[in-house]
Amino acid sequence: MKYLSLALFAQRLIDALIDFVEAGESHTLDGYIREAIASLERLSSKEKTPEDTNRAFRYFEQYQTVNEITTPEEVQSILSVLKALQTRKGSGKQIRGNAKKAIDFFYRLEKQALLNCNLPSKPLPDGIRELCKAP
Repeated sequence: MKYLSLALFAQRLIDALIDFVEAGESHTLDGYIREAIASLERLSSKEKTPEDTNRAFRYFEQYQTVNEITTPEEVQSILSVLKALQTRKGSGKQIRGNAKKAIDFFYRLEKQALLNCNLPSKPLPDGIRELCKAP
């Protein structure tokens, strides 16, 4: 379920970005961008902050999925892109370019989350059952 909620968030953000690029509609985009920024900032933060309910990623598995598709440098890059989109900085061409970068990132995130959702749990390592038995 944690992977599915991450994939759903990514898909909703992608849909909002596509609507923004194609029709200039941004009524849902700003909320999704705020959530994505808060989540990615928490991922790249060394400090443990209090739980924030306005984050798209809340579980270890969701953060792990992000780490599977990206590097810390790319996280910083996508944060810059999202912040530029949030403030609508740049020319129309630059804004569309930033939206396309964000779409690419969140498409990869969605794809990895769905892949992780479909993977069976990893089996226990050999010998672990014997270690767990009471003497």
